[in-house]
Amino acid sequence: MLESDYIHAASPKPPPPIPVRVFLRSQLTAALRQHARPIVIEDPGLARPFARLERTNVCQRWIFH
Repeated sequence: MLESDYIHAASPKPPPPIPVRVFLRSQLTAALRQHARPIVIEDPGLARPFARLERTNVCQRWIFH
């Protein structure tokens, strides 16, 4: 391996975006408005409707595909 191999190597992929962590309902509204970063909902009660929706979508994809 030559030094020139390192100089012309492809640049590494950028790191994934840091997720927005949500603890309160008011934070969730603001987090859902942005589309750049993933959202992590820390409160189980706040996350429950989204988890149910995701389960429904997964089941529908499994049944109809």
